[in-house]
Amino acid sequence: MADFEINGVAMPRPSSWKTRPRVMTQDAERLIGNGRLIAPYLQTVPETEWVYKRIKAADYDILWNAYIKACATNKSIEHTVKTLDSNTGKSITYTGYTENNFEAALYRIKNGERIYHNVVVTIVGVGGDDSWLTS
Repeated sequence: MADFEINGVAMPRPSSWKTRPRVMTQDAERLIGNGRLIAPYLQTVPETEWVYKRIKAADYDILWNAYIKACATNKSIEHTVKTLDSNTGKSITYTGYTENNFEAALYRIKNGERIYHNVVVTIVGVGGDDSWLTS
């Protein structure tokens, strides 16, 4: 089994990765008398970032097909994501969605093969489930 997957498809191992816990609250406000914050907790969702310093066309195509092309094919931006949590080192799986900020710089074409650099894939949890925190 791969450490990094989208919808059950093994992804190339990123050069680096991080998992940001995004704590969600609602109706945050400050008390008038002392300024104390009141922010009822809703949940914590993961935000995963995979960074590829250099990636060849074959591996790039795997990412592209699973992260971007699958949205049009499946008519959905949601994916099942498996990654290593940079905070714990453990494997986590959650439902996330494709961010609209995907960018991939074509570094060069060497012997007819595309090579990209600084490719960043960001996947944000859709929420509704905190189980990734207890995996």
